[in-house]
Amino acid sequence: MNYKDVAYKMVMSIYNYAEKNSYEDNGIDDRLENSKDAAIEVIDNVIIPRLDYQFTNDGDVQAETVFWVDIKAEIKNVNLK
Repeated sequence: MNYKDVAYKMVMSIYNYAEKNSYEDNGIDDRLENSKDAAIEVIDNVIIPRLDYQFTNDGDVQAETVFWVDIKAEIKNVNLK
């Protein structure tokens, strides 16, 4: 998968969860923006901090960090299809 596909899949999985579990309808745009924010929070606070534990090689950590930073940039471009 490329960055765009990973970003879309991540945002939409959060969006679909929010849509199914929403008690009040705040509008599609609100849910999409909230889903994007949640996906970025997951990357910043869960995925990137754990990379040091997954990889022993600094080059691998750096490459994986760059991958997730690129995903974050792509998340901002996700739109409903």
